[in-house]
Amino acid sequence: NQALIEETSVETGGAEAESASSGITVNGIPRAGGNIFSGGFRGVFSNGRMQGDNFSDDLRARGLTNVNKVRHIYDVGATFGGPIVQDRVWFFSGWRRWGNRNDITGTFYNLTPGTPFYTPDLSHPAQRFEWYNSYATRVTWQASQKNRIAVFVDFQSNCDCRREETTPRAPEAQSGFLFWPTGLIQVDYTYPATNRLLIEAGASYAL
Repeated sequence: NQALIEETSVETGGAEAESASSGITVNGIPRAGGNIFSGGFRGVFSNGRMQGDNFSDDLRARGLTNVNKVRHIYDVGATFGGPIVQDRVWFFSGWRRWGNRNDITGTFYNLTPGTPFYTPDLSHPAQRFEWYNSYATRVTWQASQKNRIAVFVDFQSNCDCRREETTPRAPEAQSGFLFWPTGLIQVDYTYPATNRLLIEAGASYAL
């Protein structure tokens, strides 16, 4: 969830000790809240009216009945954070939902279900659609002047609801998957021992 990220650093050369291999490394620094309550909202949306295609009479004459078409694409989210205990404990939470729905070329619902025969319903094209939810919260505790502990949780519900297989088939015969719960749990600890020595420790668990 990008709304929970305060800063992003990208390394394109070399590799630090934390990296398992060389190459591009992206590090997201999360937002941690503060002594003032604040929040935000963001959203983007698109549909088929914002899309063009090259579906011409020549293609129709060759037997093409439809083309890939966007039904909708969306991405919305909201954040809110602030103090739990002034100068000691803060939280920052975010919710995000994003997904899409698209018509698939050359695949249609069955006009004669319940029979041994498949009759394509040209007025009802098959669709691929999926959606994702993220519910994330970070709580930071300033235990003392130099000791800080943070806990981050991000639970997600995801649905790859219908996918286009290698061989086109009726939508009724296609598979879909619902993943819940998935996500990430992290705990980290920082201790600036001196002006030249920083001690950090952390643990992560992926669901």
